[in-house]
Amino acid sequence: MTLAALRTICYRYNKALKKAGLGHKYSSTHILRHTMANLVRERLGIEHAQAVGGWKTRELVEHVYTDRPAHLTKDALKNIEDFMEEKENGPAKGPDFSLLKFEK
Repeated sequence: MTLAALRTICYRYNKALKKAGLGHKYSSTHILRHTMANLVRERLGIEHAQAVGGWKTRELVEHVYTDRPAHLTKDALKNIEDFMEEKENGPAKGPDFSLLKFEK
């Protein structure tokens, strides 16, 4: 990509942001890099995001360019809540099989 092409993309992107009233919040095309990294990480994993973005380390992708996927946080909280409830009330009770009669 030439420098002129890159400048054209930046100009058009920033013009569209201003027209949408978002110029103050997203003032650079760099936000597109973060968005791409988050989308790839969420759908394919952090290794794919690293490869697509060309970053050298996983840590850079994880701590700078992407956010922790929301569903992982929700799953972790649910697991902790289940664990704490089980700790307080004892193991969750499954179905009562004592009423079933099996023939020998």
